Amino acid sequence: MKIINREEFLKLPENTLFCKYKPCCFDDISIKNENVGDIDFRVRKLFDVDNHDSNEMVDILFDAEETGNYFKLHFNTTYRDGLFDKDQLFAIFDNEEILQLIENLKRCIK
Repeated sequence: MKIINREEFLKLPENTLFCKYKPCCFDDISIKNENVGDIDFRVRKLFDVDNHDSNEMVDILFDAEETGNYFKLHFNTTYRDGLFDKDQLFAIFDNEEILQLIENLKRCIK
């Protein structure tokens, strides 16, 4: 894993696995999608609640909390970062780390 600045991050290709990074703290694992011009980028979340809008998502999650009901996930949610934080740092996974993560997740399959 390496930590890079925003300028270097924007040079990376789509499908780069990363976390936003603050000193000694990692955010969620995400996948870099395409750049938006020279100043922004799109992000693909690893998963999200399968919903049509934020109101429905809230309803689904409150129901799951109260009843323990199962809810479906969506695995291709993308959004524009839009934060434009020139000081943002990024932790970048290399191929070996991605393979290790996959192996770790495989152990969760029952």
